[in-house]
Amino acid sequence: MYEETFGTDWEQLDRDEVLRRAFALGVSEGLGSAPEGELERLQSEVAGRYGRSMVELAYDEGRTRGREPGPADEEEVWEDLVEGGTAALEAPERPVPPRPPRHTDLPKSLSAPTLMDISRDDLARLGLPDFLR
Repeated sequence: MYEETFGTDWEQLDRDEVLRRAFALGVSEGLGSAPEGELERLQSEVAGRYGRSMVELAYDEGRTRGREPGPADEEEVWEDLVEGGTAALEAPERPVPPRPPRHTDLPKSLSAPTLMDISRDDLARLGLPDFLR
């Protein structure tokens, strides 16, 4: 499926296309068929360890999603994960939970009283008080 959709006769790819192809290659591997040596070629297109690890992560994510239980038809899995758009490549939005209180946090009863809030600007504090003017 990977060869039919993307082909393996490419010369040069940009980083986004390398990651997309690595994900698709992983899905293809998870479904049972992937071209030999394509992962190494994709890794050689990016610079540095970080780039290669990103390619490996995209490949592993595709392989994991390709192996997940779902529709029995391989064509449906390929369509949903690779050709269905970029939804499979985007991270799901997760709400950020509030930070739980720590044992080192001060209790609310020890917070600064509001009477100590200074509403005047810094320069006004340097002058004479109102009753001395």
